[in-house]
Amino acid sequence: MAGIGVSGQQMWILGYLSGLEKGAWISPSKIGIDYGLNVAAFPAVRHHSAWASPKLSQLQKKGLVERSDKRNRRGWWRITDAGRLYFKQHKDDIR
Repeated sequence: MAGIGVSGQQMWILGYLSGLEKGAWISPSKIGIDYGLNVAAFPAVRHHSAWASPKLSQLQKKGLVERSDKRNRRGWWRITDAGRLYFKQHKDDIR
């Protein structure tokens, strides 16, 4: 992957988050479940927060997503403006 070293699965997450309303927060469980239902080679395998959270943490270190620590949304994620721009610039790099 070109740029700052984002994996194909991380690009899928950025694309997924880019499709949400700007500023929307989402749980890692929802991200993982939707990945399993829409993309995974083995959809019967449960994808959930244990799948999504490490990938989101890596994206956070790159400034592409942010995590909420507010009580009502603790552990939820949203894409940053930098993440939207990165996805827009690199979405054609996905193989």
